[in-house]
Amino acid sequence: MNHGATIDLFGTLIRVALLVVVLFSPLVAIQTVQAGSSTIIEGGDTPKKGIGFVLLTSLQRV
Repeated sequence: MNHGATIDLFGTLIRVALLVVVLFSPLVAIQTVQAGSSTIIEGGDTPKKGIGFVLLTSLQRV
């Protein structure tokens, strides 16, 4: 092998390694996430009472 072919092979190996890292990093990240087993149920917010009046006054024609 000559010097040019060695550099091309080395560049190709770097590209393949980067591609593998990019493709498999989400899988590794999913494995390391510590998700809790508890379920959180929050109460709903009370609806706002004043929005009807605002809509009524803004939609009236002068």
